[in-house]
Amino acid sequence: PISTPQKGMTLARCLLLWCSAAQILPSAGQAAQDAKLMEYEVKSCKHTLMPSSLESRAYTTYTGEVHVHDVFGLPSTIKRHVVQLNVATDSLLTLQAEVHRDTPTTLAVDVFRRGDSGRSSRRVILGRNMLGAGGEDTKAFLHGFLGEKVREVDIVFNLVSVEVASSQVDSKVAEAKCWPVRFDLTAVPVSRAALHWPTACPAEDQLPKALDSAAGGQVIVLGDQGVSLPPSAGGEHFVFRFADERPWTAFQKSLWSGTIEVPTRLHRFVRFFLRVSFRFASAPLQLVIELFDLKDTPDGDADYPKCAMGCLGGVPVHNGQIVDHAMPTGFRYKLWLLAASMGEWMEVLPEKGRHCLEFDFEYSAKFEQKMTPFEVGPSAWMCEFSRLPRKIIQSPSQLPTEELSEDVGGEYVYGRSIWIRDRFGMPPDEVQDMEHDIKIEVSEPCIFRATTHHSDGVDVYMKFTLDGGTGSAKQICKTTKHPGPVPRQTIFCQVQPGTYTLTFFADYPLGGLHPCSDFFAQVALRPIALTDDQRRQQCVSQASDMTSLSVQRSVDASRPKWTPIKVPINFDRKPSIVSVWSQHLSISEQDVARKVYLRMVLHSDYISSDLRFQVRYDNRHVADNQVTAHGYADMIGPLDAGTYQLLMYYVAGTGAPDNFQLCSNSMVDLRLVSEAMYANKSEEWMCTSTRVPPPDTLTPQPEEQILLDSEYLIPSTGQQPITIKIEDARLLRVKVASADATFFIKVKNMENNAILSRSQDGIELALEPGTYTLTLNMRGSNQFSACSTFTLNLLLIPHKMLPL
Repeated sequence: PISTPQKGMTLARCLLLWCSAAQILPSAGQAAQDAKLMEYEVKSCKHTLMPSSLESRAYTTYTGEVHVHDVFGLPSTIKRHVVQLNVATDSLLTLQAEVHRDTPTTLAVDVFRRGDSGRSSRRVILGRNMLGAGGEDTKAFLHGFLGEKVREVDIVFNLVSVEVASSQVDSKVAEAKCWPVRFDLTAVPVSRAALHWPTACPAEDQLPKALDSAAGGQVIVLGDQGVSLPPSAGGEHFVFRFADERPWTAFQKSLWSGTIEVPTRLHRFVRFFLRVSFRFASAPLQLVIELFDLKDTPDGDADYPKCAMGCLGGVPVHNGQIVDHAMPTGFRYKLWLLAASMGEWMEVLPEKGRHCLEFDFEYSAKFEQKMTPFEVGPSAWMCEFSRLPRKIIQSPSQLPTEELSEDVGGEYVYGRSIWIRDRFGMPPDEVQDMEHDIKIEVSEPCIFRATTHHSDGVDVYMKFTLDGGTGSAKQICKTTKHPGPVPRQTIFCQVQPGTYTLTFFADYPLGGLHPCSDFFAQVALRPIALTDDQRRQQCVSQASDMTSLSVQRSVDASRPKWTPIKVPINFDRKPSIVSVWSQHLSISEQDVARKVYLRMVLHSDYISSDLRFQVRYDNRHVADNQVTAHGYADMIGPLDAGTYQLLMYYVAGTGAPDNFQLCSNSMVDLRLVSEAMYANKSEEWMCTSTRVPPPDTLTPQPEEQILLDSEYLIPSTGQQPITIKIEDARLLRVKVASADATFFIKVKNMENNAILSRSQDGIELALEPGTYTLTLNMRGSNQFSACSTFTLNLLLIPHKMLPL
């Protein structure tokens, strides 16, 4: 639950969130909609669904105050949620929301006038993103005055970058994910504000004793006995007077701080425990642990943490915060207790004799006596992720097993054309360093690509080096970061025969690494000799006119509108982001009323092109490329009014001769779909919005292999045709399964109308160059429901790429 530290604590299946004063008025049909959403809520989610209004007596009290202090669940497919609030009198609003440390997203919260949530200019209160228990920008905090003109407001939650392990990656579908969101809110009528402040303040501050005062300096060294401050006895509270303080912003006022130096101890952690209790409505506080290197001396005059190497925030509880974490030794830690500036409360209660806040505070820091819960234990062997190989051998020749397994214990991948993609995790013996090296032996000139995608708990990086033979290594094929709110990296280049090292590394998180934390990555090698130069040049010469490509408006979200495209992929001296298409998309107020979503799906060859997309709105990137079986997909919405800038791009390669280009046949589906068209079909909308439809045509280049391994919706017609156009001899392997249907599969040669194969659940067939139709006929005992699904595993691979 931290922002990534900068210190070098160095850190993977092949192919396969009371009287008459306040009330909430739900809009027409709101209750029915919430009931329908609850019906299709994640069955395994242990949290209550985030409410759409707060009219329940669970939140609105008889005194006119509104109180929410709970953890709610948001389906991972929900990227925007609105909570309606009406107040009948002038009120003071305080709100804090944050996501869990294991939730790969950032959260933004703003308050709008009722019905204006799609217009950024109509914000009433602007939320501020800051450090939370889940790391940097995982907490949203806002406070303000709701006057006569803003009695009806919409509280809008935006999950800025949801990283869902797509159903196209493995058998886990997106809707099986449920993000916990801690939500604290108070709306206090001005007439009752005085009840939330002390009745009188002392003449001077009564704050905790400075941690380092006993040492006579700015830093104390942690000893075997540790350090602690027990809870106050006799009902005494700490007090901070802010009547004469200069104004400050957010949580940038330090009430207490202290620095502890933790000496290095092998296989030992230090346990920090801090707890603070306060009145959330009028005096919210924040706990922070800031990391420093042993050689660094923290600024004793700083008013708030800078988090240059990383910070750990407190976990919110009812009217308080707690930090209870095991941290690595060999660092300096500065502990902070920070206060927020609540100017609107001072304005409605101008009596300076009451301008103070009371709180309770305790802490302790001591060395752990045993293995901490976050260390890797037996549970690591039950994780679902795969282990990264230690060695990749690219060779056109068949090598003896003894030579392959030498020195790597059998953890190797061997072949001529190689493509590895899966969820991986650091082996237990590498968790402490968070670094894994893959030795790559290349026997012939190859196109090399490696990419990182979603990660759990840490940001994963890569580097690629050429072994010099004398123990030296030279970094080649520099890493490129993709545009977007979260780290995504690509290494793309042409390599010559030699020995290389691909390193995956990450920074060990301050709060420790949960067992089974994983990341999704892909690594591929394809020999240049397998490329048909004549057909490659033909593809380049037939490059598509991208100016004719545009976002289409579609009524049926389940029916894709595929557009085939051919995009030449350039190589240069330096890697760069190359735009191949862009469009400015305007969303009107009428579109907002129809609840439109932007669906983007790209199918492209991973090694030769790896086309991706991004969307920019309100000066920030909002698209998150979800890995599918053969490309990427995302669905953004409901869209707010304004202009969206869409971009399709690729990463230019390096290391190739001048004017060298690659090319692949790709397909794109860009559509605006409206949720309003599914007003009485909530089940159908929930299912179609979370799944990418299969392609209707496959036209691979001679050296390209296609893999579809995913879960799809059963069409209402019960039939799924796929046209296959190939220019070389290939192996087609198809396997289907469903709990809702039985299958009849056939492959037809379109040139002579001959049926080549029939089967019930699977086909393996050698195909010659030509055009074919693969038809999946599905039959159920009853009529298919809107959420009936089937799994499809389809491999279309050239004969020359098959192992001998």
